[in-house]
Amino acid sequence: MYFSPALRSATVVLCVLVIAQANLVHIPLTANPVEGADADEFLALLNKAQQNATDVPHTTREHLSNYKNVEYIGEIDIGTPGQKFRVIFDTGSANLWVPSEKCQTFSCRLHNRFRAESSSSYKSLHENIHIKYGTGSVSGRVALDSVKIGGFTIKSQPFGLMTYESDSPFSSIPTDGILGLAFPEISQDGLSPVFDNMYKQGLIKKKQFAVHLSGEKQGGTIVFGGDDARLRDSDIHYVPLSQRTYWEVHGKDIQVGGKSFDACSEGCRVVADTGTSLLTGPTVEVYKLLHMIGRVEPDCSNVNSLPSLQFVLSGITLELDPDQYVIRTLVNGKTRCAPGIMPLDVPRPRGPLWILGDILFRKYYTVFDRDNGNLRLGFALAKKNVDLALVREINEETEKEAAAEEAKEASKHSLDDVEDTSSDVVDDDSDDVSEEMDEDTLSDDLFIA
Repeated sequence: MYFSPALRSATVVLCVLVIAQANLVHIPLTANPVEGADADEFLALLNKAQQNATDVPHTTREHLSNYKNVEYIGEIDIGTPGQKFRVIFDTGSANLWVPSEKCQTFSCRLHNRFRAESSSSYKSLHENIHIKYGTGSVSGRVALDSVKIGGFTIKSQPFGLMTYESDSPFSSIPTDGILGLAFPEISQDGLSPVFDNMYKQGLIKKKQFAVHLSGEKQGGTIVFGGDDARLRDSDIHYVPLSQRTYWEVHGKDIQVGGKSFDACSEGCRVVADTGTSLLTGPTVEVYKLLHMIGRVEPDCSNVNSLPSLQFVLSGITLELDPDQYVIRTLVNGKTRCAPGIMPLDVPRPRGPLWILGDILFRKYYTVFDRDNGNLRLGFALAKKNVDLALVREINEETEKEAAAEEAKEASKHSLDDVEDTSSDVVDDDSDDVSEEMDEDTLSDDLFIA
């Protein structure tokens, strides 16, 4: 929707518990479906797109900019002691940012704001940062601090401490900031992303993460550090990425019920994006797609008779059933349906793009793989109705592992204190050694990996 440059089209609230297990960091997600007035607005936008599809080709661009549908939201801690923030885990952008206490815009005052003076590990880099998204912008200063996620702490993580947020769209979202998971190449000001630093600092063994979404009620999980086979029902089939920006692959064809409509006659660019729940694409092609699908009855009575969609990639075809691409919302106690497909024109050179969000993850467990020089996306059938007992088991293991890590770190600091104390009682040359060690330590703290 609005959270990465020209990539955002929609949002919804999710409650998140962060857990980890055996060098895998799990973030279980539970969904809070859009209802009431938000649902009315959402359905009106989707139905308008469906109505416009009857006039093909069509040039009207009806972009979603304020729809609360689905985000991947998790809680992280920044600073020492930690200050809690709810952030979007977004594969369509690469920066981490949260609002500063000094930000006084209407949007900022609605969210948790970072208090720099309250963190003993905070360092300002005295550099400005400005990020412009599809329907809004943020700006502020670059800082370094500790970031805790899944029980593990990333040291000296660069992030944006924003002193300005545009009211639209940020005043309407339930999160405080964004944690980008795209490539460093699109990170504003070249700041090293959280995921990269998790790997560089040895917090995860593999440069991979995976997304599993079992359904609106069951929620799902983001797994950092590798693949968790317990969350999938098939082998993983990999597709090479086409470039190091978004998680983008080359599309060979798009079909409705097995029939092509020439949307990819010269190839097309397909992005897997956790920052949107919808399927979006170029305006003219989206209206052709909706026209071929046909009318989705608002009372959901014909969903089972609608055609499936096929995205033909290199060596694999991703098939999306109506249950995946039709959005169900609750309005006045009744379930209403509309196609979760909207036009979104991403300008060149970033676009044009076909963006697969929650619609993709409802069916496919997706692996985002940069390990051992790989640049690829992996797809497997997602396991449905994951046993909550498994989540509790992982949570218990996480608590034990996090406690062990904290004890290890505390022991290390204790030994360092003993060494520092002992240096005070040796010969005069020890003062020079101590000063050199302090300078090296300071340099490491300020180094941006």
